[in-house]
Amino acid sequence: MNRWLIAIALGVLVAWLAYARAATPGQRSRVLLLALLRGVAVAIVAALFLGAPAAPPRPAAPLIAIDASASWRRAGGDDSTTVRALRTQWEAVVNAHAESDALVLLGDSLRDVSRSEISRLLPADAATRVRPAVDRAAALGRPLVLVTDGELDDADALSDAPVGSQVRLLSRPARQGMWRWRI
Repeated sequence: MNRWLIAIALGVLVAWLAYARAATPGQRSRVLLLALLRGVAVAIVAALFLGAPAAPPRPAAPLIAIDASASWRRAGGDDSTTVRALRTQWEAVVNAHAESDALVLLGDSLRDVSRSEISRLLPADAATRVRPAVDRAAALGRPLVLVTDGELDDADALSDAPVGSQVRLLSRPARQGMWRWRI
């Protein structure tokens, strides 16, 4: 915004310097039109020279990182309904960020994954290391959207996440048919 203000001020100044004394009483409207055109032309050239933006910046699409550790299955177990519920939650988050083309799995390592592979994932990594995802998001200049159950090995790495990053803390799917103790 400041660059545009400088460009407009420069255009007004040049128009005023060029046409302030040139107007006789009968030529004021013609001189005013010429001054306006000169001012606009100078302002546009100055804006181009200063690199003024033509439109507001669009936010970058986020890097979506899905926690693929076995901790997701700890409470829910390995039965198919629990894993399907987990995949459904993941797909909902990924579909909420349809503009993003960057999708990775994190756990023992950082791996690229496609949207179609999410429906076949089985979380099985022994650890959840966030640092590689934070570093990749920072290198790409994108915010990070981390989908996790909250069990992270290096949660302090999130303090270095790019501006606009989010942590989506999803609940683990409950195991079907679990015994519930009542007292």
